[in-house]
Amino acid sequence: MFKLIIRKMIKNKWLVLSLIVGCILAVSVVGAIPMYSDGILQRMLIKDFERDQEIKDVYPAFNKFEGIFSNIQDPEQKKKLFDYYDANVEQYMASNIPMDIIVGYRTVSTPNRIFLDHREWPTLLEEILAKKTFKTVSTGKANSYAVDNLPDMVNLVQGVMYSPGTTYVETGDFKGDVYDVVITSDAMQRNRYSLGSIYTLTLNKDNEEFILNYKIVGVVEVIEEMTPFFYMDFYGIYFEYDTYLNSVLQENNMSLNTCEWYYAYDYYQFRMSDSQSVLDGVEENLHWIENNYGRLQQTLSFESTLSDYIARATKLSGLLLLLVIPVILIIGFFVTMIAQLIMEQENNEIAMLESRGASRRQIFSIYFGESVAIGAISYALGLGGALFMTRLIGASN
Repeated sequence: MFKLIIRKMIKNKWLVLSLIVGCILAVSVVGAIPMYSDGILQRMLIKDFERDQEIKDVYPAFNKFEGIFSNIQDPEQKKKLFDYYDANVEQYMASNIPMDIIVGYRTVSTPNRIFLDHREWPTLLEEILAKKTFKTVSTGKANSYAVDNLPDMVNLVQGVMYSPGTTYVETGDFKGDVYDVVITSDAMQRNRYSLGSIYTLTLNKDNEEFILNYKIVGVVEVIEEMTPFFYMDFYGIYFEYDTYLNSVLQENNMSLNTCEWYYAYDYYQFRMSDSQSVLDGVEENLHWIENNYGRLQQTLSFESTLSDYIARATKLSGLLLLLVIPVILIIGFFVTMIAQLIMEQENNEIAMLESRGASRRQIFSIYFGESVAIGAISYALGLGGALFMTRLIGASN
């Protein structure tokens, strides 16, 4: 039967070729609609991302998870909850977005604390015990932070990068363990820090002993390439990450206040076909958070943009379909006309097959096989034609 179909197609090669061309055009036009709508919306979305980044100087495609631990009183419980979330956020929730993570980091911090020069601590302690105010000493506000890969995101301006653990220091009237920290130039000016000086972290409360001593070992600034993703607090002191989690948080009155997981995605990899899966992934994350203590808050920077683009894609596809309906009708008329011509030429052949004892089922199978062959060729070539047509339409800016 296959040889018979090939002979029939060769016999009417010009009409069959015309029919194949018509079917290829039909597949190309219909296939170009979703391709073009998807491509133009994706291009518009990427252009919007680029424009937002240029105007706001903030990376527009990020996913951020913030731990909400402020109303938990027990520091140990906060730490356990942080460890639990930390084990799940990057492995499961951040990977729900079908794009590569180009920047990712974790930040932990404690509530604001009072700091002062370590040499003024005895005077401060006397005033606390005497229930006086802090008029005789100079205090300032210190926000303590730790970022897991801070050394990769900053450049040293002065001094050195912090070291893990504590260092025992004997200098002048001071003896004891100190933690290394780095700060920004802004923090150095605002709090009148001195590079290499030791400061005491404490609380503005009666009968409060010191929390810890820290030493300013370096001044840093954020690498220019990292400024869209990361910024440093003007009043922040930055500890080594593992030391902060395993040692600093064990000190008196030092417990987690906020924690943040930040992930920036390569939006050039984004495909509009992934829009719904992204929104579904966000919804899955929200369900997971709700079922796991509910202490996380998720912020996907482009969630509302995707919802809007999905609605726009539906409208654009409908508009394009209306525009190409006349073209499809003309091609359909052309295909129908060619098919009728082929059938008119093969009436005698059909009669001859019936006279030789061929059943209607056998005759139908022959023409059905020919239709399948034409359809397969048209579909394979039509997809390429749709791609070419889409590129042709989208060649303009």
